[in-house]
Amino acid sequence: MKLSTIFQTTYCKIVTGAILAFAGIAGGIYTGLALGDKPDKMPERTASSEVQPFLAFKVGDLFPLEYYTSITGSTGKFGDLLKDRESIVLMVSLDCPPCQQLLRFWKTNMQSRLKAGVQVVAMVPRATGGIAPEYAGLFDGCTVTFHDREYWTKTYHHVFWPVIVGVDNSGFVTHIQFGFDGTIDFEIVQRFLVPAGSATHN
Repeated sequence: MKLSTIFQTTYCKIVTGAILAFAGIAGGIYTGLALGDKPDKMPERTASSEVQPFLAFKVGDLFPLEYYTSITGSTGKFGDLLKDRESIVLMVSLDCPPCQQLLRFWKTNMQSRLKAGVQVVAMVPRATGGIAPEYAGLFDGCTVTFHDREYWTKTYHHVFWPVIVGVDNSGFVTHIQFGFDGTIDFEIVQRFLVPAGSATHN
């Protein structure tokens, strides 16, 4: 499966805080572009005016060396968190149905198959009060980080959720998957997970 594959199901967009469904646009993808959030460069549109998901960094780039807040309230830097360990970064938003589906799928089907040393980092937009109790269980096995949604929107054009990012032990991006329709890109599975039926190493 190519890294650029975009799944064709449902696409949602926030407008003044409400979620509106758009049929026929890239599936399993949710955009949190709220009223007032205006990146310097908007996503290019195809001839059919479908918004194409993208980020301001790509495969081969260093993962952004930005600060985050941990679930305990301490501050860290992604460059340090992702250093010396292969990582899978799940860029999710709790008001995003496909993100919730991804987290449930990951917890049930993927977490126990991680290769030795691979860490899973959940990137969540900062919210007052942190993660609500009803969502807390979705992050079992993940290192949870909070970031400023407005800053990431303007700096990295991050308006699509979920995004699955593979990062090598030097902090460079190896894979990017936009959206989730019940499957994970083969390249991510092959690199970071032990084959189905094999003994778990993590």
